[in-house]
Amino acid sequence: MKKISSIASRLTLREKVADFLRDEICANRLKAGEKITETVFSRYLGVSRTPIREAFYQLEAEGFLTIKPHQGVKVAQFRIEDIINYYEVRKVLEGYAARQTAMLATSKEIGQLKQLNRRFLHLAKNGCHQGMNLVQAHDNFHIHIVRLGGNPRMLEIYKNLGQRCRRYRFMASVKIDIEEISRDHDMIIAALKRGNANAAEKAVHINAERGLRALLKTRPCQLNDMAGLTA
Repeated sequence: MKKISSIASRLTLREKVADFLRDEICANRLKAGEKITETVFSRYLGVSRTPIREAFYQLEAEGFLTIKPHQGVKVAQFRIEDIINYYEVRKVLEGYAARQTAMLATSKEIGQLKQLNRRFLHLAKNGCHQGMNLVQAHDNFHIHIVRLGGNPRMLEIYKNLGQRCRRYRFMASVKIDIEEISRDHDMIIAALKRGNANAAEKAVHINAERGLRALLKTRPCQLNDMAGLTA
């Protein structure tokens, strides 16, 4: 039992370190291409190098870091094609889920979606226009649409994809037009409430396309540099 407890404690520490580093990358405090080391973060966070190393491997699997022999650990570069691919996959998954939700969701469940949207708008209109809290509130709205679609495996894939791409969505939050997003969400909710599967799918596609456009407008110079990496 002591050994199991020790393993659980280490996993929890690894997860905390991973959460910290993930947020630093999403907030662009750790920049694409920047080299990071176990030693520096071990000292900074006051933990041993083992959970730091484990967190590095976890974040490599999630696409936040790259680990190469003789080069060390770096914050992953992200390319325009990666961003576009993410939004294309998101459109497919959430579009299908929206169709299912339109046919399956109860009035109570639609009400829960409205509450999540109100939470998002409250944060946006009270000075939290940028930051991970706004990103998370926006995610919660869309995750609930997928959850209501009734496919646990799809929900798992969607959430995993979202975790891997949090840095994209954080960047998009800088250029987000709250009024436009609010209208998009209202369209989605209205279509789901009517049980109109086609309209619900179209509404989430419009919203995803708006997010992609916002992201591509964030940092033209950086995106031009990334385009060179794809050549």
